[in-house]
Amino acid sequence: MPAEARTKDAAGAEAFVRYYIALINRTSQVMDAKPLRDFSQNCRDCMRIARDAEQDAAAGYHYSGGELKITNSGRPLMKGSTAEIAFIADQAALTVTDKAGKPVKGLAFPRYPSLSSGAALSWDPSRNAWIMTTLTLG
Repeated sequence: MPAEARTKDAAGAEAFVRYYIALINRTSQVMDAKPLRDFSQNCRDCMRIARDAEQDAAAGYHYSGGELKITNSGRPLMKGSTAEIAFIADQAALTVTDKAGKPVKGLAFPRYPSLSSGAALSWDPSRNAWIMTTLTLG
């Protein structure tokens, strides 16, 4: 995690959200969702993304594309040890292939531009880090 994502302020919250999106992109490349679980707590969509990647990895599937990119974000709303941030994200087209390299039926997705998205974070003083508590990709 970059040092700028480890500060308990608005800049740190925004940097953490960008870092978490980078972790999602990494998960799609290496099919290892542990970092997503490590930096989230009670985050339904975070767990869904992690679970899907783990199940697909176990099935021998591979992802091609699907990268998320934050294209715009608002200023984080800070409330004590929590932060909320709205952002716009683009998701590249995604194709899932099986062990033989053939596309998996029902697992091809078009590009999704301008997704209205948001995140809620909680500061974990024991780890000196933000934790994702809610992630919505719109």
